[in-house]
Amino acid sequence: MGHVVSVGIVEKRRYPKTYKIQIQGGEKMLDYKIIGERIKRARLERGLSQVQVANKIGFSVAFLSRVEKGTANISLKRLNQLCDILEIEEGILLNGTSLTSNYYLSSDFKEVFDKCNEKQKKLIYKIAKIISKN
Repeated sequence: MGHVVSVGIVEKRRYPKTYKIQIQGGEKMLDYKIIGERIKRARLERGLSQVQVANKIGFSVAFLSRVEKGTANISLKRLNQLCDILEIEEGILLNGTSLTSNYYLSSDFKEVFDKCNEKQKKLIYKIAKIISKN
């Protein structure tokens, strides 16, 4: 697994837990709640329990639980170790896609969108259409 993420913190915000960072020349926001959801999804897709993952990486189960909920931040070193354990690219956890993809947040958006009723979907579509014109 390649180590393709180079991060320097530009601005740190306490609430919500997001970090403005430089990734490959462009600014991105890290949302630890979304990253935690992706970690949990990857863990469950591999049939691993929190106990198994926590033991492999040297976390307490409580800390891993907080990471998955987005209430605790994980260092990039630990994130890399977690990616190795989950056999997943860092970009998938950070961006929702590999760093070579143009589909930032696509799977996350689809998951939320699929839970919406028809009226909500129409509203989201109209808003997205307006935003994409700008």
